[in-house]
Amino acid sequence: MKKFGLVVYVLFVLTSSNYAQSAVTLTSCYNLAEAHYPFVAQKNILAQITDEAIQKINSVWQPQVYINAQATYQSDVTSIGITLPGIEIQELSKDQYKATLDVSQIIYDGGISKQQRSIQSINTDVETQKVNVDMYKIRERVNQIYLVILQAEKQLALVDNLKIELNNQAEKIKAGQQFGTATQFQADILAAEIIKADQKRIEIVAAKEAAINMLNQITGSNFNYQTQFQTPVIGIAENDTIINRPELMLYDSQSKLLQAQMSFAEAATLPKLSLFVQGGYGRPGLNFLDDTFQFYYLGGIKFNYPLWTGNSKSHDAAIYKLQADNIENYKSTFTMNMSVQSEQQRAEIKKVNQLIEKDQELITLKTKIKSGAQAQLDNGTMAADDYVKYVTDENEAKINLAIHQMQLVAAQINYLTILGKL
Repeated sequence: MKKFGLVVYVLFVLTSSNYAQSAVTLTSCYNLAEAHYPFVAQKNILAQITDEAIQKINSVWQPQVYINAQATYQSDVTSIGITLPGIEIQELSKDQYKATLDVSQIIYDGGISKQQRSIQSINTDVETQKVNVDMYKIRERVNQIYLVILQAEKQLALVDNLKIELNNQAEKIKAGQQFGTATQFQADILAAEIIKADQKRIEIVAAKEAAINMLNQITGSNFNYQTQFQTPVIGIAENDTIINRPELMLYDSQSKLLQAQMSFAEAATLPKLSLFVQGGYGRPGLNFLDDTFQFYYLGGIKFNYPLWTGNSKSHDAAIYKLQADNIENYKSTFTMNMSVQSEQQRAEIKKVNQLIEKDQELITLKTKIKSGAQAQLDNGTMAADDYVKYVTDENEAKINLAIHQMQLVAAQINYLTILGKL
């Protein structure tokens, strides 16, 4: 029973492994790449910075407590300057000492702290959107590598099919040599073509392995030559031309940040209100005529309102307006460039679809011609090198179809990437 359980477990592991390999998709590679790069850590750090900064901003609403100490010596002190009969007025000491405990509490700050919290949150959003832009660039790199792998797999299948066909025909030639119906010359021609096919296969395998290694570096995975990569099935709506790139979100966040900074500049010119209490010990105290050490205290309410700050407010407004216009120009330029590129990809999709239709027609015709040539070769009415030409012509047509099919997938992926739909 234990052995049966072990066998079931091994089969489960093997089946799961095969399933995991067959489940590799372009989307899963996106997710692996984003998880492998330090993007997630960057976002977590930005969130922590925001929390700390907001707590610091909120701390201004807590009572502010300061201890101050001061010892001075002055060249002169306050004196009455008159002499009264029978009254001795003691002169103040020129060395004076003071130690105070000051406590203040903001009641109204003109909305400064609120605007600071807003600025911090929006600034974090700006930095997060920058990370998203970098993440999207990684996706573009994954697209390139993934398509190289898919193209290599299609070409390998075609080369393997070509080798099978050539080997089958070579076996027929070999059998014909025994009966005197085929020559060594014909066998050599086919052997040379098989070697060419082997060389082509070596090149394709090397390209695929190199692409897989690059994909492993980007995604942190352990894909290998046996891993199955699924060809994406792309659906494109005819009227779906809306651009939703992270760059546009970054521009919007930057515009919001400028608006928040403008509101903060205005808040700085609003009135401020706070309470304060001061307790102290020193010589002299509040009574300057008493030249002894004494305790004292005072308290009150403080109002501050800047009546005139020059033209700084109007200059700030002008600067923020120009910066906002600059961001809008960048956004418009980016949108225009993406629109142009998307139209180019739509034209490419249309062109490649037309080429694929012609490829299929050509393959049907080339296959028909090759079948006729094979019958003539079998009957001894066609030379082997002529037959090889028809075989390679058919294979070339199939390779062109595979290339165009990958070009179609690439154009579709590029189109959706430009629009920000992947």
